[in-house]
Amino acid sequence: MTNADILIGKWGKLLAGERAGWYVFVQDDSADTGGFIIFQSRETSIEKGFDNWVETLDGVCRFFEFAGWSVEWLK
Repeated sequence: MTNADILIGKWGKLLAGERAGWYVFVQDDSADTGGFIIFQSRETSIEKGFDNWVETLDGVCRFFEFAGWSVEWLK
């Protein structure tokens, strides 16, 4: 997965890897925390799941790769 494969500010459904069937949302939070927040939830709601923080977009990419995620981005 490359940085171009990861959409910022859109929900995606995890098709493979850890938590397949869940949803993921990547938020650019650089203005507040200096990095990116990766929300994971059983539904498309940031209030119903949990999150991880990484410092860079490359870090987001490595996080996705480590989790083995394949994502179908929702329209």
